[in-house]
Amino acid sequence: MEFDVFISHSSKDKTMADAVCAKLEQAGVRCWIAPRDITPGMTWSGEIMKAIDKCKVMVLVFSSNANESVQIIREVESAVHRSKPILPLRIENIQPSDSMAFFMNSVHWLDAISEPHERYLDQLVQAVSSLLGNATAPGSISPKQVKSAFDWKPICYAVPGVVALVVLLVFFLKPNPKPIVAAAAGSGPIASATPAATSVAPAAATAVPAGAISPAPANAAPSISAGAVDSAMTGTWHLKTHLFDYDGTAILTYALDGTYEMETVLSDSGTYRSGAGQWTTTSNGSGFVRQGTYLYAGSHWIKVTGPLGIALYSPETPQAPLDPANPVMLGTWDSTVHPPNGPPWKMTLTNRTDGTYTFGIDIVDEGSFTSANGRLTMRSRTSGATIQGTYRALSQDSMEFTGPLGSATWSRNQP
Repeated sequence: MEFDVFISHSSKDKTMADAVCAKLEQAGVRCWIAPRDITPGMTWSGEIMKAIDKCKVMVLVFSSNANESVQIIREVESAVHRSKPILPLRIENIQPSDSMAFFMNSVHWLDAISEPHERYLDQLVQAVSSLLGNATAPGSISPKQVKSAFDWKPICYAVPGVVALVVLLVFFLKPNPKPIVAAAAGSGPIASATPAATSVAPAAATAVPAGAISPAPANAAPSISAGAVDSAMTGTWHLKTHLFDYDGTAILTYALDGTYEMETVLSDSGTYRSGAGQWTTTSNGSGFVRQGTYLYAGSHWIKVTGPLGIALYSPETPQAPLDPANPVMLGTWDSTVHPPNGPPWKMTLTNRTDGTYTFGIDIVDEGSFTSANGRLTMRSRTSGATIQGTYRALSQDSMEFTGPLGSATWSRNQP
């Protein structure tokens, strides 16, 4: 089935969602809506994820029902991650929950609060048509009628430029900026303060026997031929790194077809104290002290605020039910953060009753590269960033990259 619009709605708002669907399809805008378009015999969640991936625009029927729905939050998160435009149709005079606002800090919305809601559907059709790139009928909808997203304040990624480039920049240097997202929470001792990660296996690749990598000669051409790949670079390289005050390892695989894969794994452990919505952690490795706040954000979430941002954590193996007045973040907790135009950060945090924690961040990137005569260009598919630099052999099993921030030495051997 071909369609343009995915309609996200709570089952309790089915009447309004069906009216939205009927109006859009009457205007020639093809829609996908559950349960109508769920293929018999297929899983509900799988079909929804495929539909979000294929749609061009998401229309969110925004109500108190949708605001508290874990499923709707997941649908919105998936649309944001896939860079799909979202048009909320607000049918109740409410503000978004922290969980909803976390994923929608910069969208536009159509106010359809007054009864009957259906009278706003012509305006919705025009707004959707505009998002799809069609001409808007004169006089049908004014700029003032499509408003700026509930006045939601941006609540994460205080330095998006750094986040978008950090994965590529690690190729060339071991930067040490402040943490971008912090995490911890609880009552009594509780835990870590920063992004953590669900483990993602390193990209599997068989290292090509190392050959001599020739440094660029003095008269090397300033550019690289399209598709050029220095075969001596191919294989898997490793680098010990230190990002956001965490020790870690980067694993980089170059392939002969001009593609690369990279996984950066950061980890930390230490002790924590928490209570009354405040937390403090001390790293065993660096001694770095982090502080922030935590807050109940729904039955499946705790919002954790750190030095430069916010993360929402849900329990993987909770040790106690969440108490809205006094949430305790014991056990193992997961969060996925989606920096603008960057690869997702998968984070895992384990807080123990003895006041210790472990924490990890996993960032996976992929893209294309060209290399010749000691010159290298890398283009990330996930962030869109492009980095240029040089490379030279230090030995058969080590290579030095030099780029915008300096140099780093990579090894074929696991550190």
